[in-house]
Amino acid sequence: MKIKEILTYIEQRFPYELAANFDLDKIGLTIGDENNELKGVLCALDLTLPVIEEAKRLNCNLIICHHPFTFTPLTKILANDEKGALIYGMVKNDISLIAMHTNMDLGIDGVDDVLCEMLKLKDSNYGENTKDKYIRHGYINEMSLKDLAYHLKDVFNLNGVKVMGDLDSNVKKIGILGGSGAHENDILNAIGLQCDCYITGEIKHSMALLSKYHNLNLIEVSHGIEKFVFNKLAFDIKEKFGINIYVSEIDSNLFKYL
Repeated sequence: MKIKEILTYIEQRFPYELAANFDLDKIGLTIGDENNELKGVLCALDLTLPVIEEAKRLNCNLIICHHPFTFTPLTKILANDEKGALIYGMVKNDISLIAMHTNMDLGIDGVDDVLCEMLKLKDSNYGENTKDKYIRHGYINEMSLKDLAYHLKDVFNLNGVKVMGDLDSNVKKIGILGGSGAHENDILNAIGLQCDCYITGEIKHSMALLSKYHNLNLIEVSHGIEKFVFNKLAFDIKEKFGINIYVSEIDSNLFKYL
């Protein structure tokens, strides 16, 4: 089978029209040739040199990433800089790259659906899949903010989380958004949804102040929890096409808590 068969499948699963406007020219087939015969697929959060080496070792000539390869235009392609080294590595080894970003966040069984399911949220908006509506929200068995933080560490296999709020306060309704979901409109959305706690990554101090004013507890988790989307995707692709497909074992969490 050709690479374009997988491309067509994931384009249907994660439609481009769900992507944020800033993403539209950065997703889809980014490097390579869709007419190449497919040998194997590696799913990874980011394209890195270790991921390329992993793909070579597993005899995969297609990498599916969540984060786009470029957010800004390239003015030079040099073998000794970060982006250039990646392009050289992909082209030399005839590996193609597909990126699915904000459309994968919102598509059927996308990032936010998977996180919602992992937390077993009740009365949730699982599968809402509406453009620009990223937050999954629902109810958990009531527990303290402190206990919720430890629960998240267990569910997502994290080595630490960052918490803002009264650790003894009770939490029943939560909102969650994988990745960088602490923009002002996200925080205000969580407040409008009357969440007791909002869970996301990369929370700026100014957004923590806004949340504190509105008595919204926050938990910052690793950006890497988005990787769990690939477990479901790889299983479904394997079932449908019967191809060799793997989820990267490269640690996507760059930060360590000491």
